[in-house]
Amino acid sequence: MAHSPSALSVYFNANIGFEFGTLTPAERQIVLLTASKENDCAYCSTSHSALARFFSNVPSEALLAIESGNKPSDPKLDALVSLTRQLVSLRGVVPRETIQLFLDSGYRKEQPLEVLIGIGIKTISNYFDHLSALEIDDEFLSIISKSA
Repeated sequence: MAHSPSALSVYFNANIGFEFGTLTPAERQIVLLTASKENDCAYCSTSHSALARFFSNVPSEALLAIESGNKPSDPKLDALVSLTRQLVSLRGVVPRETIQLFLDSGYRKEQPLEVLIGIGIKTISNYFDHLSALEIDDEFLSIISKSA
């Protein structure tokens, strides 16, 4: 992204906005990991798996479920993962029931938009990776292997 100051600026500023939202650090990592998995981005999936394990206190069961395409057992996290997966796979055309389930699980009405911001950030970096074919950092792989 360093070759495009405008792309770097958009990505950087969107990340700042996402960080100042109301989702917890763990929930933000879940959105970023889930979107990366749905967008089939190996680099971002690996990096967010490592970050979620190392910094964000995401339950290992939830991480394993997301990584394998399954549902987390925690109903609130499942609602977050389900909304994220459907927003990506259905290109934003999510059934009202999915949004209602998300809200009924304890999220607030502004938070689906925060999920959307996280997906936007990840779509930029996921597609950047598809264009660039980045190699996965050994440090990320090491964190994941130590926690497995």
